Amino acid sequence: MKDKKIIRVWHSGLGDACQLSTLPALFHSQGYEVWISDKTPCSDSIYELIFGLNPYVMGKTSENANCGEIPGFEYRDVCGSFIGSWEMVNGMSHVNDYPIVYYQPKEIEWMKDVVIIDTSCKTAKANYTIDILNEYLSVYKNNEKVYAVKFINYVSDGYDLGFPKTEIRDLFHYCDVIHSCKKFVCLNSGGHSLSSALKRNKNIDVDCLVTHAPAFESMYSRNNFFYPNINYIWL
Repeated sequence: MKDKKIIRVWHSGLGDACQLSTLPALFHSQGYEVWISDKTPCSDSIYELIFGLNPYVMGKTSENANCGEIPGFEYRDVCGSFIGSWEMVNGMSHVNDYPIVYYQPKEIEWMKDVVIIDTSCKTAKANYTIDILNEYLSVYKNNEKVYAVKFINYVSDGYDLGFPKTEIRDLFHYCDVIHSCKKFVCLNSGGHSLSSALKRNKNIDVDCLVTHAPAFESMYSRNNFFYPNINYIWL
């Protein structure tokens, strides 16, 4: 019987799941069975996108987690790469710099000339204000090819800046939208981590807006939730 690697994600967000998304393939390459702890608190849709479609994940288990984001495996910057550091603190070599998803996005033809703006941001929302976002995003006002996202199956925590909306049905549709648009403008949130993963397959133009709040300055100094394939705009 193969030894098991049982991954736990401690927090519930999309970005939290993305940060450990490269581990299953690496553990599998070392001969392990890979499972996800059923104590992982992410939603069913996040689980399905990040782990359910991952060909190296066997499924969920109630057994105790022994890797991932658990005590003894906390993130620390050991190689100058956020994803690479997670790989190394979990006992593997640094292989990846970006998250990974195995969903193949669909092209939405009408979005090829469109700018998509997503101001949703759960954990770090206190580091933004509507005024500072309006100041930067005003360049996009009155442009008929600019849309903000509207998630129809849950209440968004984003700022409403007055842009026309395009509806997002679910996380898979969200992937399609990010993949298809001309430019994706977002905050440092789950969509930002997802866009880094999607850029593996297509050179999507992504601007992630961050502020000089102490929380972001600290995160940047530790390469925590910052990816080298994303264009960061400091407001």
